[in-house]
Amino acid sequence: MNAPILIVDDDPFVLGLLTHVAEQRGVQVLSVRSAEDAEAAAAAQRIAVAVVDLQLGEASGIDLIKHLRARDSAVETIVISADRRLQSALESFELEVFAFLPKPLDPAHVFTTVERALQRRRDALDRKRLTTELALLNEVA
Repeated sequence: MNAPILIVDDDPFVLGLLTHVAEQRGVQVLSVRSAEDAEAAAAAQRIAVAVVDLQLGEASGIDLIKHLRARDSAVETIVISADRRLQSALESFELEVFAFLPKPLDPAHVFTTVERALQRRRDALDRKRLTTELALLNEVA
């Protein structure tokens, strides 16, 4: 079974819309409204891609991304934000996020981006597996 995507946004409308579109596309999704719930979801199961709002009430989406990456460095992250300042985008890209998507969101664009992030994750995991296999073959030889 593939790992689900995690959507984190404290706006119930945005969260509901993205969850609905994900389910319509057959994407396994975990939807939460807080950083605490996101961390609990990531602790319970492996996440493939996290779509994270920068402002989660009092919590910071940047801090959440750091926590998710500390738990699993292979998780791809996509930032969504109503904050269009260049500084917000730069902070996100310093964390090597896959994409920064400004609100208002186009759900089709969000899920096209999610699909690209999933592909990058699969490619990275394949490279890691092949590198490990090659190292093992070199040891045996």
